[in-house]
Amino acid sequence: FQTAGIALAGADEEAKKISYSIAIVDQDFAETYKLGLVAGRFFRLEECSRSWQEVERVVINEKTARLMGFGQPADAVGKTVEWGKSLEIIGVVQDYHHLSLKDAIAPTIFWPQINAANYTIRLQTKDMQAHLQQ
Repeated sequence: FQTAGIALAGADEEAKKISYSIAIVDQDFAETYKLGLVAGRFFRLEECSRSWQEVERVVINEKTARLMGFGQPADAVGKTVEWGKSLEIIGVVQDYHHLSLKDAIAPTIFWPQINAANYTIRLQTKDMQAHLQQ
């Protein structure tokens, strides 16, 4: 989903008008999608196992880091964003197309949560027919 109102602590009202995609992900998301970690780290299992209200840390993509005014992705790590509460940025992942290659890369904030509604399966294309028959 997308939302506005997320901004660095102390940001002006204009910064709060920027809309971000929120990706609800678990600790395996970055590895499954082969996302490069540009700075910091990705989530741990215990962070993804907390309730929505208990989340304290987020990961952002490079586009979000630029929109928030960071010169380098590493500058974002350890900073705080506000969205009804304080959330520490613990990592920055490389930009990637999550939906269509036709769409611009969206500024994205990754929210740690085990999601039982969606699953991703990564397949090897080598011997695909043999694997499908198993």
